[in-house]
Amino acid sequence: MNRDFDLGFDKFDKSEQKSAGSTDQADEYKVQSSVRNVCFVWPDGRMKFLNYAYLVSSDYLPENGLVRLTFTSATIELKGVKLQTLFDKLLFHLPIRIISQDERYNQLSGDAYCVNEILENI
Repeated sequence: MNRDFDLGFDKFDKSEQKSAGSTDQADEYKVQSSVRNVCFVWPDGRMKFLNYAYLVSSDYLPENGLVRLTFTSATIELKGVKLQTLFDKLLFHLPIRIISQDERYNQLSGDAYCVNEILENI
């Protein structure tokens, strides 16, 4: 390796790293980051996160109200309403958390998507 090779670590902005991993209730990544995960949250409090790097493919099936995510180690199905918005965000690896909620709250969400069921390893 050349001694004059500059990795650029001194130019990395620490504030960007902090905001991407902050503990606030953001549901999407706000800045570029080198590691991106998506966390699935069930109503009983169970959580599982998977790295976007292992997301192989995704299907949106509007007639079934379903988004299917195929990772190398798991398959996750998301059932709900207005899921095309979520599918579009997943295309760019934006969501940090996908939270399942009861169907009775669907009308309160307005134009936002609602995930009512998360199924794992279908």
